[in-house]
Amino acid sequence: MNISTKTGDKGETSLFGGQRVKKSDIFMRVLGELDELNSFLGLAKCSVSFDVLEKIQDDIYRIMAIVGNKFEPVLEATPVGDSDVFYLEENIENFEKICGKIDKFVMPGKDETSARLHVARSVCRRAERAFVEMLDSVSLEGECVKNSENILKYLNRLSDLLFLMAILHKK
Repeated sequence: MNISTKTGDKGETSLFGGQRVKKSDIFMRVLGELDELNSFLGLAKCSVSFDVLEKIQDDIYRIMAIVGNKFEPVLEATPVGDSDVFYLEENIENFEKICGKIDKFVMPGKDETSARLHVARSVCRRAERAFVEMLDSVSLEGECVKNSENILKYLNRLSDLLFLMAILHKK
């Protein structure tokens, strides 16, 4: 596989299904946001030992495959489902128990690891907003609707989890 194909020189690229789209297409914007999120998760993973990050990165790749195929099933990617959302919710509950009540504003940057997790959290929120914008511009039916609902729930829970991880990474 060549890295430089020159097929994007005129502002177009291919989605996973092979469909050519403008690089300004909302699907490409969402894919870019998710790619950036995954990069920041990788950066955070370099300095924190939360095992959950490995699964989250895999889940983000699965989400990218589904979005990149305009929500149609992809053989290599199991759609994010209720169990994936529940996994995040379980971790949120566990971290909330450790963290206790948060009754003040949390300023990012108490240390580098916390700052990395806060950046990943804010990028996750941006990806979520772009995802909602994309959903507002497309018409989905059947299983595609369920896939999109689960992805939206997942991104919403993920930013909450990253917030708690940023607070708790040294407790």
